[in-house]
Amino acid sequence: MLGRGRQTATGSSGQMCGIAGIVDLRQRDVPESELIELRDSVRHRGPDDAGIFRAPGIGLATRRLSILDLSPRGHMPMANEDESLWITYNGEVYNFVELRAELERLGHAFRSGGDTEVVLRAFEQWGDDCVDHLRGMYAFAIWDVRRHSLFAARDRLGVKPFFYASVDERLVFCSELHGLYRFVRPDPDRIDPVALDFYLAYGYVPPDRCFVQGVERLPPGHVLRLEDGRLSTRRYWRPAFRPTRDMPLGECLDTLDAELSGAVARRLRSDVPLGCFLSGGIDSGLVASMAAKASPNRLKTFSVGFEGARPDEDERPLARLVSERYDTDHTELMVGPSHKSVLPRMLWHVGEPFADVGILPMREISALAKCDVTVVLTGDGGDESFAGYPSIRSAEMAGRVRRFVPSPARRGLASSLGWPGVRELPGATRARRWLDNYVNCPRAERFEAVGLWGGWRERAYTPELRALLREHTARALVEAVLDGADDSLSAGELQLFGELELRLSRYLTKVDIASSSASLEVRSPFLDHGVVELAARLPLDQKLLRGRPKGLLRALAGRYLPQELLTQPKRGFAPRLGDWLRGDWAPVLRELTSGADSASSAWIQAPVLKEVVESHLRGSADHADRLYAILCLEIWWRLFVSRSLTPDDVL
Repeated sequence: MLGRGRQTATGSSGQMCGIAGIVDLRQRDVPESELIELRDSVRHRGPDDAGIFRAPGIGLATRRLSILDLSPRGHMPMANEDESLWITYNGEVYNFVELRAELERLGHAFRSGGDTEVVLRAFEQWGDDCVDHLRGMYAFAIWDVRRHSLFAARDRLGVKPFFYASVDERLVFCSELHGLYRFVRPDPDRIDPVALDFYLAYGYVPPDRCFVQGVERLPPGHVLRLEDGRLSTRRYWRPAFRPTRDMPLGECLDTLDAELSGAVARRLRSDVPLGCFLSGGIDSGLVASMAAKASPNRLKTFSVGFEGARPDEDERPLARLVSERYDTDHTELMVGPSHKSVLPRMLWHVGEPFADVGILPMREISALAKCDVTVVLTGDGGDESFAGYPSIRSAEMAGRVRRFVPSPARRGLASSLGWPGVRELPGATRARRWLDNYVNCPRAERFEAVGLWGGWRERAYTPELRALLREHTARALVEAVLDGADDSLSAGELQLFGELELRLSRYLTKVDIASSSASLEVRSPFLDHGVVELAARLPLDQKLLRGRPKGLLRALAGRYLPQELLTQPKRGFAPRLGDWLRGDWAPVLRELTSGADSASSAWIQAPVLKEVVESHLRGSADHADRLYAILCLEIWWRLFVSRSLTPDDVL
């Protein structure tokens, strides 16, 4: 048994934090300087305070951003009374008040007022099954002194990150990847080819892999245990994606209203100022309206506009309508191509290539919001649960076509749409694209309809990359995910299942990195697992009410939002990237993709890449997504491999 450890901390529990730790399997001392350096690599996640705990073979560390219980009673890392258990914790458990009352009835006494101690006592009571009782977003690690073991967990949807690596008989973990690169240095031989293939297809790394081999991410809804020198992980939750019969519409709307309103109310618990991001869309509008009605104070709301956007692309007027109806204290921000200056810093925090340009406006609006509040609520997660993407409806329609139209006829129709004289007809090109991307292709490739390379792969990838991939490709990875779905799902439901299992992680990474780099906590009521489980039980036709993406949410929004918002198409939280790449970003794009030492030269054939760059800059084609993915890959390479760029360099 280990002796009593040395602990240094002030501050409290219940907050967004950065966590880190080192477990030495040989029970060697963890150097204090090494632990502090690892901890402070995520200082931005917790600028209010810092703490460490050290004992033979273990070091835990925390950076703290205070949200709940601002007193000094909730030291982190935190211990139970006899110091046999220690926890480092990041997140918010929204049912901690109710859970605390249950634990008190079971005989537990509490010394602090936040949720960190509730998580610790829950582990004390239920062991590894404590996660079944938690409702919120979290990543934490608990050290058991008596068993000399570590237990770690990540929330059900993966809102909070947890990365780890096994190096030199030690387990090292951290809230951000770059903290681990002190122990596992990225180099060309460590790049995971499957993660690279997935990145070039979708613009992000899948939720169960890392770009650099030797470091790992704990997937959403998983726990980790290190005991007796053995490391194991297991999945403790996944949504029961088995749609049942339709509820009557009125009952369905009442149930959804109550579930979502409850999720919003739980996320309003805070001892610091709180606001909402308000995009002008259905999801954020619903969250902001519910929050404004439930909040005792005038709600602060924040919106983004993009320089050069057409009037029909600008959601700020719609956001103002919601602000005016609920009398919120509203602030707007304009974002333009000059904001690329924060891109190296964002990619540094992500720690791997990441090609969602929305991270730039999200970072800027987070920094602006931080001037007034410490916590914001968002509408993230509504699309993935309630069928907000056009691909869901397209896949469902394609499934019906496959059921009733023989394959030769389908392929013949697609071919005929390319004939001279036919392809010029209105809608012919769109119809052929739909047939190719959703009807006449394997199920995994239906996700490539929104990918970055699509049919370019065979001629774009270098022979060396194709040799590395062989059977192990992004396509095989997607197939493996889809294999986990219930066999009874329709084509559209299977597409929605894949969006929730795969694409959601992209948006969670964007929001987590952009907000935490500004020391702002983001809470997303649509990611409450009760809301997700309710949506997973609803038939697709009900979510696509009247054939419209997110039709059910639109019907609910009719109870809260101005009519003008209900008829608007989905616009997305992104600038005019193609124009930016042809304009202010063109010199950087050319410089980073044309050098012989560029990262992409090892994986993308130079003539193909040159063709893509030049045709886009001429305006003869739109390759914005492809080029932005390459640009982010090159910046990442220079940050972590060649180290010719620093996070604070201006592009």
